Amino acid sequence: MHMTESDLASHVNPGPGGDSHAVTFMSGITAWRRASNSFSLHGAGTIEFGHGPAADTLTIAGTRHRTLRSGVPERHNIRLADICDAYLSGTTLHFTVRAADGAPARQVGFAVPDPRAGRAILQALPQRYTEAFLQEQVERLDFHGRLKQLGSGAPVTLALVAVNLIVFVLMGFDGAGLLSASDGDAAIRWGSNFGPLTVDGQWWRLFTSMFIHSGLLHVGLNMLALYQSGRMVERMYGSVHFALLYLFSGLSGSMVSILWHPMNNSVGASGAIFGVFGGLLAFILKPGSAVPPAIVNEHRNSTLFFIGFNLINGYTQTGIDNGAHLGGLLGGLAFGFLLARPLDLAQRARAGAARMVAPVPGCLLLLALLAYPLWHPGLDIVQQRSFRAVLHALPQQEQLASADASAWLGKARKHTISDAELADAMEQKVVPQWERLYRSVQDATLNPKAADYPLRQTLLRYLDDRRRASLLIAQGVRRHDTRLIEQSNQLTLDAQREIATIQKLSAK
Repeated sequence: MHMTESDLASHVNPGPGGDSHAVTFMSGITAWRRASNSFSLHGAGTIEFGHGPAADTLTIAGTRHRTLRSGVPERHNIRLADICDAYLSGTTLHFTVRAADGAPARQVGFAVPDPRAGRAILQALPQRYTEAFLQEQVERLDFHGRLKQLGSGAPVTLALVAVNLIVFVLMGFDGAGLLSASDGDAAIRWGSNFGPLTVDGQWWRLFTSMFIHSGLLHVGLNMLALYQSGRMVERMYGSVHFALLYLFSGLSGSMVSILWHPMNNSVGASGAIFGVFGGLLAFILKPGSAVPPAIVNEHRNSTLFFIGFNLINGYTQTGIDNGAHLGGLLGGLAFGFLLARPLDLAQRARAGAARMVAPVPGCLLLLALLAYPLWHPGLDIVQQRSFRAVLHALPQQEQLASADASAWLGKARKHTISDAELADAMEQKVVPQWERLYRSVQDATLNPKAADYPLRQTLLRYLDDRRRASLLIAQGVRRHDTRLIEQSNQLTLDAQREIATIQKLSAK
């Protein structure tokens, strides 16, 4: 694009001859969002204003990024006459290079040590601005001015961050762990979205799981994302609508999580936070929202990048619930279109309270449609849920049966009970426990093609070996038959070997 006199307010500062400034060139997410660098420079570098014959030149020096290879030092000389649209935002400075020969415009962005250094560099750069740039700045000022009229606070965002952190600390005192991932049983006690329990009538877990996290890193990253994005989105929607957006998005994320992975034990606010980003997209893309194009482009691109990066990361890493992420994102988009209102205080005031609550029935209808398959699952899902419910209760019951058997055998070794008393205890107290465990797994039928079918079959072999071993002990002791006792010992060894297979299959 060529610049003409009508495009530019053309005043060029000669620059402080020979001045050199240490800067940090933008790279990665920061560059992509704010101050991209067409010269591919990244990290520490310098900019230097020329002097003498080169007084009309600005030199930028740094390391050029190369994919999968080490960077290489580079220097670029830029004519001051080709520089325009320079602006400073905090400690980030950006300008555009538009060569007179019609070459494509190039962007330069870097961070300075402090705002004072940034102002010094900005004053030395040409004060030339295209009409498009000036229009964009007017739109930005107008957008932020209207946001300021709607209120500067974000009480709901701050309250949500506080509640999440308080719950996390309380869980730590309850033994969930602060630095490492929370214990699964502790998370369940506090209300995690554990599929078999949620669909068995504990629907409140769809809500409570939004405030539970599995370690300091988990809660820290989620709360940082919520704090950074939620404050602006809350001001755009208004506190009441933002609270509804967060709630409905979190619930939709929890529902999709169960539909995607019916047996997962899911925790975290990420579904609701993805809903906040979905709501941001919905607001800026909804016709009539009065968001200027410059703001639309900036937030659309950065939001899509955040969403895409995290979804891809969720597919490549274990332990990340992408079902909740997608459910929250799509819910945020849908609920956002229903809840978004024009970014104008007067229009909102004219709409009144009735218009404010009008979108709520539509949001509830969307949640009801999403909940339908949870309340009307297919046979395979019902069987899988029943089996997982049995599996959840099995470890504690199995430990009790094993401890009971070990206690009676210990008494026999210490000769505190007779052989007859040991036989009676094994037949009347121990064997029935293994029998009940075996029957509970046997009654939890599964389709042979189900993912948990091999686990069920291994559990049945294990429990059958344990009950037969206990029965043979009783018979061998009562009859003084060492052959039966040896058979019991062999079955116990077989059962111990099966434990490793059970643990491996349970981890899948």
